[in-house]
Amino acid sequence: MLIKGIKSQELPIENLEETRSAFREVSNIFPSLEYNGTIEDRVCTNSRRETPVRLYTPEGSGPFPAVMYMHGGGFCLGDLDASDNICRLISQKAGCTVISVDYALAPEYKYPYALEECLEISSWIRQNASSLNLQPEKIAYIGDSAGGNLAAVLSLLSKESKNPIPCFQGLICPVLDLYTDPEEKTRGMSEILLTTEMCRLFNQYYLEYPSQGKEPYASPLNAADLSGLPPAVIITAELDPLAAEGRKYAELLQEAGVEVTHYHYPGMVHDFPMFTGFIKEAKQAVTLLTEQLSKALHTQ
Repeated sequence: MLIKGIKSQELPIENLEETRSAFREVSNIFPSLEYNGTIEDRVCTNSRRETPVRLYTPEGSGPFPAVMYMHGGGFCLGDLDASDNICRLISQKAGCTVISVDYALAPEYKYPYALEECLEISSWIRQNASSLNLQPEKIAYIGDSAGGNLAAVLSLLSKESKNPIPCFQGLICPVLDLYTDPEEKTRGMSEILLTTEMCRLFNQYYLEYPSQGKEPYASPLNAADLSGLPPAVIITAELDPLAAEGRKYAELLQEAGVEVTHYHYPGMVHDFPMFTGFIKEAKQAVTLLTEQLSKALHTQ
């Protein structure tokens, strides 16, 4: 399925500021989904910077379980508005507070800056759980595309650093391998929304040097041990060059004894859930994810 008006070839990928502007325009053309809770923009002070975050708090008295959400955009595009409808839907359907993170973008901030920033924010969420009206033992990590990478790596880091392990990870069309040549990923595929050139530029923006792509904190597909990680939902799309690595990660998690649900969507393009509120498959995919999320958040 082609989504009219957002073919990747139309994005001026040679000029990053123009691309960021075009990306914002795409995310702002969709009508906002109705949301019955409250939405508040705040700033999370950490050792990295003053990070903008957006809190989606459902109706009710709480304390609520929580989701830390990371948007997509190749590590160099995107903002809080890019994932606004996804966050609204997750909060509404799963009865949880969503903390959407406007992490630092590359190339101004190279790997692992955004990852370390998100790790600090995850600690901030737990440390301020009382004032945020949250349940600190019920926190999940979810992200789309580059944000899916950050969600997966944060889950790995939680286990390896002995920090509290999240109760769930949701990986939406995630990029999990930053080392394999993008041309190999796109071979035999129509380059829709995500092209070989864009993948290469995103990797160049994010990484200081290509060999960093081998590191498991850049490419969780290369992690030596995936055992003990939280239950996962992985969403992939037929026309997405990242689908193969999402499928492979699901298989590796299952082999490591992790509970995994994998939803694959024929005819869909990379990061199609970003278009929640615009195409039915996007809302359906996020709704299915929230069903599994709800089990993790609301089961004792």
